[in-house]
Amino acid sequence: MRLLLQTLLLVVFTAPAFATPLVAPDSTDIFLDSLEASFHYQTGEIKFDNSVGTLKVPQGFRYLNGKESQFVLHDLWGNPEDNTVLGMLVPDNMAITGNAWAFIITYDEMGYVEDDDAEDIDYDEMLTNIQSEEKDINEAREKEAILLYTW
Repeated sequence: MRLLLQTLLLVVFTAPAFATPLVAPDSTDIFLDSLEASFHYQTGEIKFDNSVGTLKVPQGFRYLNGKESQFVLHDLWGNPEDNTVLGMLVPDNMAITGNAWAFIITYDEMGYVEDDDAEDIDYDEMLTNIQSEEKDINEAREKEAILLYTW
């Protein structure tokens, strides 16, 4: 009888420890949910300003514009400010305010070639020059590596 009473008391006092408590939503979760709902995601075809180009948002993703992307990158994710960000692609099944990742879209005019100028380029000569420069660069890297590992 005593063993039965001890077992019963053990069950009565330890059962609450294994029960799932009812927890009110955390204020942080409420804030993040409302922040997520405030973003203006887009799908389909996105035309960038200044005739930079057009993005066709792939299936399974959604686009967030530059201003909101910069907010996410800088204020939410803690990255340095970057005014070159045009937007970002985010998986459509992922909240940007959670454990998320994204493709960041930027544009740099460096290297842009007008269509008219492209007709005048000798691409075979360009390839030969690049290959020659890479050969010289690789030889220099090999010399540096030998110096680094022979001390």
